[in-house]
Amino acid sequence: MPTDRIPSTFNETDVISERMYLNTVLKDPEKFPQVKSIRKANIRNDCDPKKVGEFKSADDRRSVTKDAGLLQGWIKQGWINKKEPVIPTFLVAGPRDYLGFRKRPVHAAIVTTGGSAPGLNRVIHSIVQRHHGTYRDRLGEIYGVQDSFLGMCNFAHHRMSLKPAETEKWIDRGGSMLGMRRERGPKSGTDLAPEELAAQVLYQLQDKDIDILYVIGGDGSLRMAHEIARQGLAAANAGKRRLSVVGIPKTMDNDVMWVSESFGFKTAVDKATEIVNTLNSEAETSRRICLIELFGAESGYVAAHAALASGHVDLVLIPEEFVGLSKEQCEKALERYIRHLKKLAKRAHDGPNEKPHAVVVLAEGTAKILHQKEVVILRETADGKGDEEIVDDFLMDLKERLRNEELTDNLGNEVDVFFNRPRHYIRASPANAQDKIYCEQLGAFAVDSALAGYTDFMISQWLDSYVLVPLELVAGYHKRLPTSSIFWKQVVNSTGQPSIECVDDDENDS
Repeated sequence: MPTDRIPSTFNETDVISERMYLNTVLKDPEKFPQVKSIRKANIRNDCDPKKVGEFKSADDRRSVTKDAGLLQGWIKQGWINKKEPVIPTFLVAGPRDYLGFRKRPVHAAIVTTGGSAPGLNRVIHSIVQRHHGTYRDRLGEIYGVQDSFLGMCNFAHHRMSLKPAETEKWIDRGGSMLGMRRERGPKSGTDLAPEELAAQVLYQLQDKDIDILYVIGGDGSLRMAHEIARQGLAAANAGKRRLSVVGIPKTMDNDVMWVSESFGFKTAVDKATEIVNTLNSEAETSRRICLIELFGAESGYVAAHAALASGHVDLVLIPEEFVGLSKEQCEKALERYIRHLKKLAKRAHDGPNEKPHAVVVLAEGTAKILHQKEVVILRETADGKGDEEIVDDFLMDLKERLRNEELTDNLGNEVDVFFNRPRHYIRASPANAQDKIYCEQLGAFAVDSALAGYTDFMISQWLDSYVLVPLELVAGYHKRLPTSSIFWKQVVNSTGQPSIECVDDDENDS
C-alpha cells in the first residue's frame, strides 16, 4: 500500500487508506477491534469437511498488513518481541468446526440497501443456497426484505420467503430483485435518526424471531448494520433474542475500507470502458468534446480505471484532486484544464487519426467537492440542492463554459460540447464472470460466519484471503484514491492532462 498523506484540510477522521489508519489511528496493536460473538460457539458442525472445505478455527487468522515498514515499527515498540506477539489480525472466513446455533430452525433476513450494483442477485442466491444446501439441519425461513431498511420497519408487509429454485432465476439479472431504497436523504421517506431507525429494525427482527440479518450495502448501509449489531448485543445482554448481523460490502465506487475490491467494481469498469470507447468514436466522428459522468461520490476509482483501460481519455476529474486545495487553487486548476481542452480542439488535420475532439471523464463527487468549496464554473449553485442536482448544474455549467470559450479547430471550425450520464445503465448491468464468482464466495462465507455465532462484522476479500472485518473499522470511513500513487500518475500520463500538483505556478501548459 502506498504512503498516503493527509491533506491539511482533512479532519483526523478523514482516513483515506488502510495504511493511514494503521499509521495515525492505531497506537496500540492490542486495541485493534476484534469480531464479536453472540454466544460461545460450542455446537459441533455436522457438515462434512470433504463437502464444504477445511474447517476454520479461532486460531486461523491473517495479518492486516504485509507492509514491512509497519511491522518493523511494531517490532521497535516491542509488540512483536513479546512471548505472544501482538500483530493486528483478521479472522479467516470459512466453515467452522463449532457453531453458535443449535439444531433448531434458524431464521434469517436479507436486505439490499443503497444503490443497485452488478452482482446483488448473485449474492442473495449464494446466501439462500448455502442455508438450504449446506446447513439444512438448521434451516428455518430465509426472508428477502423489500425496500431496504425502510421495508424492515414494517417487516411483515415487506418480506418474501426465498428458496434456491426462485433465487436461481435471478442470478443473471442486474439490479436487486428485492428492490433498493436509500435510508437517508430527502426522498428516503423517513426523518428518523440512524439510532432510531436501527432500533425500529431491531424490534421488528426480534418480534419475528429472526436470528441472522444479512446487510448487502455500501458504507452508509454498513454503518447502519453496525448500529443494529451494537443495539442487538445490548439487547441480548438484557435477555432478548440474540441476533447475528453480517455486512457484505457493495459499492461500485470501491470506497469501502478494508476491502481489496468491492463486488460489482470490475463489471462497472468493464461497462464504463466500453461506453467511453463508444463515445470517443462519437466525439471523434462529430468533431466534438464529450463530457462523461461516472460513479464516484467520494472517490474516483471507476473514472480513473475506466480512463486508463480505455486509453482514449484526454482528461479525468476526480474528487481526490480537489479535496486538499483551496477555492482559489481549485479555480486555477479548472482554468488549466480548460486551456488543455482548447488545445485539444485544435488537433491538426494531418491524417484520419487526428481529428479535433476530446473525451473528459469525471467522477460525480468532483461536483460535490467544488460545490462545498463554493467554486463557480459559470453561475452559483443554490444551497439546499441534492447531490444529483449539484452534479446536473456542474455538467451544464461546464458545458456552457466550454461553449463560451468559442472552441475552434485549427481551420476555424466550431468544436461543440455534449455530455453523457451512463451511470444507471452501468449500475443495473448484470455482473461479469469475475464478479459472479466473487459474489458466490462472499455469500457462502457470510452464512458460515453467521452460523458460527459471529456478529457486527463484514465479509471481505482482503489481501489474499477472505476475512471477517469488524464493522467498527468500516463505519465512518471512506477509502480514496491516493493522487500521489503510481497508479494515478499512470492515469495522468495516459491522458496527457496537465498536472495540478503545483497549481500556483504560472506555467504555460505548453
